Amino acid sequence: MASQDAIRRPAGGLLARVTLPFLAGYFVSYVYRASNAILGPTLAAEFGLSAAGLGLLTGVYFLAFALFQLPLGLLLDRFGPRRVNATLLLVAASGGLWFSLADSGASAIAARALIGLGVSGCLMSTFQAFVLWHPPGRIATLNGIAFSAGALGAIAATVPLELLLRVLHWREAYVGIVAITVAVSLVWIVVWGSIAGSMLPFVLRRLGFDPASASAPFVATLVDVTGLVIYFSVATAILTGTVL
Repeated sequence: MASQDAIRRPAGGLLARVTLPFLAGYFVSYVYRASNAILGPTLAAEFGLSAAGLGLLTGVYFLAFALFQLPLGLLLDRFGPRRVNATLLLVAASGGLWFSLADSGASAIAARALIGLGVSGCLMSTFQAFVLWHPPGRIATLNGIAFSAGALGAIAATVPLELLLRVLHWREAYVGIVAITVAVSLVWIVVWGSIAGSMLPFVLRRLGFDPASASAPFVATLVDVTGLVIYFSVATAILTGTVL
C-alpha cells in the first residue's frame, strides 16, 4: 500500500531523497508538454503534417495523459508514488526515444501518446509523496513549489530549447531530454533495490542460514548494487531501442 512509503520518515536528506526528485520529474513532464510549441513548424515540415495533423500530434499527449488518470490513482494507492513514477518515467523515456527516431507522422503521434502516458503521474505522485513524507503545515507551500517547477519546465521548452536547436538537430535535442528523464528515474529505481535488503533475512532463513549473518554493510552494499543493476539494465534497454 502507498502508506508503506510513510512508515519511516528519514530525519535528514528529505529534500534530496523525496522533494527534489519529484520536482525534477514534474519539470521534465512540462518540457515534454511544451516542446511542440518550438518544434511544431519543424515537425510539420519533416513529417508532412497538416494543421490538423500537427494538432493531433500535440493533443494526443493530453489524451493519453487524461485517460490514464483513473488507473494511475489505483496504482498510486497500491504501489506508492516512488515506484509508480519511476516506472512511468521510463515509459516516457521510451516514448521520447521513439519520437526522436520516428520516420513518419503516425509513429511520431504514437510516440507522443506514450510520452503523455509516461508523464501522467508526475503531478499526482508528487502531491502524494508530499502528503506522505512532509508535515501538513508544509504541504501548501510544497504544492506551490511543485507548480513553479512545472512552470520552469515550460519556460525551458521555449527560448532555451530554441537556442539549443541552433546547435543540435531536434532529434538530438530530444535524446537529451530522454537522458534527463532516465536520470530522474534513477533515484526511485535505486530505492527499489531496498526490497532486496529487506527480504534478505527471510531468504537466508529459508535457505537454512542465520539471518543475523546479513550485516548492515553487506545489506547496504547489496541494496546499492541491486538498484544500480536494475537501473542500468533498464536504461540501456531504453537508450539502445531494445524496448521499442
